[in-house]
Amino acid sequence: MNPLLRPALLLALLLGLCASAHAQVVAPRFLPGQPMVVGDQVLMMWGPVPGAAQYAVFHNGREIARVASNQYLGVLPKEPGEHRFQVAAVTAVGVLGLPGEPGVIRVRHIGKPGGVIARASTATGSIDLIWNKVEGALIYNVYRSRPGQDRQLVASVQEETFKDAQVAGGEEYTYEITAKDLSGQEGPRSAAVGATLVAGMKQAEDRVVFRALPTTEVFSLTYRRPPSRTGHLPGHRAGPQPLGGGPEAAHHPQPGRQRRAALHLGPVPVRGHRVPADPPETGPRPGGKTYVSDAINGVLACLDPQGVLLWARGIPTPPVTQRELWEEFPEHMKSQLATPSSVLCREGELWITDQRFQLIYRLDYQGKVLGHITHYLQDGERLRLPGVGELFALEKTGATLLTFPLSHRAVAVDEGAKVVARFGGQVRGYMGGFVGIHGVSPWEEGKVLLTDPAVASLQVFDAASGRYLYHISGPEPRPDPVYAQRADLPLRKPNLAMRAGDGKLWVYDAATRRISVRRMSGVATPPLDGG
Repeated sequence: MNPLLRPALLLALLLGLCASAHAQVVAPRFLPGQPMVVGDQVLMMWGPVPGAAQYAVFHNGREIARVASNQYLGVLPKEPGEHRFQVAAVTAVGVLGLPGEPGVIRVRHIGKPGGVIARASTATGSIDLIWNKVEGALIYNVYRSRPGQDRQLVASVQEETFKDAQVAGGEEYTYEITAKDLSGQEGPRSAAVGATLVAGMKQAEDRVVFRALPTTEVFSLTYRRPPSRTGHLPGHRAGPQPLGGGPEAAHHPQPGRQRRAALHLGPVPVRGHRVPADPPETGPRPGGKTYVSDAINGVLACLDPQGVLLWARGIPTPPVTQRELWEEFPEHMKSQLATPSSVLCREGELWITDQRFQLIYRLDYQGKVLGHITHYLQDGERLRLPGVGELFALEKTGATLLTFPLSHRAVAVDEGAKVVARFGGQVRGYMGGFVGIHGVSPWEEGKVLLTDPAVASLQVFDAASGRYLYHISGPEPRPDPVYAQRADLPLRKPNLAMRAGDGKLWVYDAATRRISVRRMSGVATPPLDGG
C-alpha cells in the first residue's frame, strides 16, 4: 500500500466509526406536553436513553447546556416568536447522538394595560381604579407608591378594577398596573396615574380579603418511600402481578410486552391512630368493588370488598384513527402508554382521567372502553380538555367537577360535558383565582374542598354555584393582598386533603412528604361582603 494513502484511510476509518457510534445512540423523545413554560422559565423532560451519561440541550440548533438527568429547567427566551428545543444523548466516552424531535415554545409579549383611571371615592374613603382589558391576561398586578417611597405590589386581581381602601387622607398615591398571562409572564407597567384622598373623607373600614377557618394540628407523620416498589394485595402472593392475556393486549402499542402493577393497600398504624386505608386514586364502590388506577403502568384494577384482586387490565392507547383526539399531538405520542389517574363511577360507567392524552376514558364496570371525552362546552364554545387532575361527583346537582392543574381552573360539567359552574374566579387577596388547583374532596353539606399546591392553600367552595366561601388556615389567620403573609397553615404543596368521619382534616404535603391531621379550632372570619 502506498504509504501516502495510509493516513487518509485511517482518517476515513475513524470517521466511519464515529458516524456508526453516532447513529447507534438513541435520540431522546420529549414527554407529553414538553417543553412547557413555567413562569419565566422553560421546563423540558424526556424519556431516559440507555447508555447515556449526559444530555445536550439545544435551542434553535445551538447547544446551551449539558445535564446529567433527563430534565432541564432554563430561562425562558425573551425574544417573541417560536423557539425550538432539542435534546441529544451523550455517551460515557463523549459520543454525541442525534438530536430528537424538536419541541416548540411560542413566546409572546403581553401588552400593558391602557386607559387607567384612579378616582378618590367620597362614599367609601377609598381610591378606585379601572383600566382596559389586556388580551391574554390571567391576572393584573396593582403597584402603588407615595412620594419618597418605593413602588410596592398591593394586589393581584382578575377583573379590570380595584378598590384601594388602605389609604390615608391628604396623601398622594401613584398607581401602575401590569398584566400577567397563564405562563406567569408579566408585561410592562401601564402609565402612572395618581389620586389624593381629601383629609376628613370617610375612611373605609379594614376588611379581610378572604375568609379563614383556623385549625390546630392533632398529629402528623412523615412518609418514607418503601425500599421496594413491590406491592402486596391481600389474598395474593407478595410481588408484582403479571398483566396480559386480556382482550386489551392486542391494542397495546407494544404487543407481547408484559406490564406489572404495583398496588399497595392497607392501614398503617401511627401513634395509636390509623391512616385511612384508601389508595390515592380509587373509584367508588359499585357492588362493593373498588377500582384502582396505576398511572405508571397504564393499568386499572378491580378489588372485592376484602381487597382481593379480581382483575387488572391495561387501558389501551386510543386508536390513531380518531383524528380529532390526536390533533396537535406529535407522532411519537401515539405509541405511548395510557396514564389513568382519577377514577369516578358515574351513571353506570367509570370515568378515568388521562393527563398525558388530555381526555377522560369511559369504561364499563369490567374495564371495557366505551369511548372517550375530549372536549367540553363553555359559553357556547367547544373546547379541548386540558390535562384533567381530579374527578368528583356533585351529588345534589348531578354534575361532575373537573380540576385542571396546569390550566389554573376547575369547572363542573353536566352529562353533556357542558360547563354549569366555574370555581376560583371570585377568590381575592392573593391571586384572584387558582394557580395550580389539584385535589378535590367533599366538605360539609353542599360544599367542596379544593387544594392548590402552587400557593399552599386549601379553599372551600359552594358545590352548586362555584362560589368561594373560605380558606382553611392555621391558628392565626393573617390575610394579606401581597400574600407575603398568608394564612398560617404550615403547608408547602398540599396535593390532597380529605375530611374523616370524626371531622378531622387529613392533608398530604407533597413537598415535605408529610401527612398532617388537623382539627377545626374556631369559626371562619366574616364573609367578603361583611354580611
